[in-house]
Amino acid sequence: MSSVIARGLSGVLLLLGSSCGPGNEADIPTRLPAGGPVDTGLVSLMDNARRQHGIPALAVAVVRSDTVLATVAVGNRHLGAPDLVAVSNQFHIGSNTKAMTATLLATLVEEGRLAWTTRPVDVLPELRDSIHPAYQNVTLEQLLSHRSGVPAYTSGFAIAFLPDSVYEQSGRSSAEWRRALVLHVLRNKPEKPPGTEFLYSNGGYTVAAAMAEAVMEQPWESLLQTLVFRPLGIHGGYGWPAATDTTQPWGHWRKLFRGVRAHDPKGDYQLGALLAPAGDVHVSVEDYARFLQEHLRGLRGQDGLLRAATVQRLHAPTGNYAMGWIIQPFAGARASAHEGSAGTFHAIAVLHPQRDLAVAVLANAGFSKAGEADRELAQALLERYTAR
Repeated sequence: MSSVIARGLSGVLLLLGSSCGPGNEADIPTRLPAGGPVDTGLVSLMDNARRQHGIPALAVAVVRSDTVLATVAVGNRHLGAPDLVAVSNQFHIGSNTKAMTATLLATLVEEGRLAWTTRPVDVLPELRDSIHPAYQNVTLEQLLSHRSGVPAYTSGFAIAFLPDSVYEQSGRSSAEWRRALVLHVLRNKPEKPPGTEFLYSNGGYTVAAAMAEAVMEQPWESLLQTLVFRPLGIHGGYGWPAATDTTQPWGHWRKLFRGVRAHDPKGDYQLGALLAPAGDVHVSVEDYARFLQEHLRGLRGQDGLLRAATVQRLHAPTGNYAMGWIIQPFAGARASAHEGSAGTFHAIAVLHPQRDLAVAVLANAGFSKAGEADRELAQALLERYTAR
């Protein structure tokens, strides 16, 4: 394998391995969750969606700002294996990580370590004499709302063809890898003029994370644990959940002419450190519910980990994208929502603050039918619980 191909495999954030090949619906048996009482109607709704779309496992959470209405998981952790999924199992959430990174940055803004108007050049001294002039006045808020002009880095090819300066020194820490990418990006011409147009960019979130790392002198991974996860009681991690814990779900993708296949969590396809702040968190649906409740409370005017005004700032869009959230109508109401997938899992979260309701749907599959199933199930859940 050439070094270029190896680089691409370690940094992809695009849906890879998905196609329109036949599914394996007949190979996925109906599995109900073990344990205490459950809403059988909800279980049936989930299991029908899972079987119809050929997904090994689904997990959902439905919450109000102060109450968990439901957390349910159905199906199998691994296609062809008998072990059942549980609500405590962890799913990769892809680009829904962005809202977590934005929340981390917001804690630093509240502490006065950064401001929404802080520029990369203000905190990264290597850039002062070398930053491209067009990036001179890019702000943290523009990075988090995809208005910075930083290239998208949503394909493996973009990562594979980064210069050797980003990849040299194999002993680098994760923060040093990201710093090298940031220096390369910001010394070159933006893909679009900063501040003028929307350009969805995983790279922009790496730049924002590097700013946090610079002022705190800690890696993004540690900062997220210390400033967001621990205060909220979340036990999240990074990379594919089964890569370090074999009892966790495997992701699945659809292979051309081969149907649904499990993805080896220890195989070549890993996201890696470069773009991790944009999309490489795994978390259980129980813990993800806690994160959604924090944002739901803030949108309804309640202070928590963040002040309510700060949460509302995170959800205030330029166009229809805020900071880690898309603001749009969904299921009959204005919603803060986001979807995430790195090709082997899929996640969707939707908040209806005016109804004091939020839902999350997580699938251990990343092909297009998994996204379709998650969206349909999220809408059905919002309608089901709004009526109650």
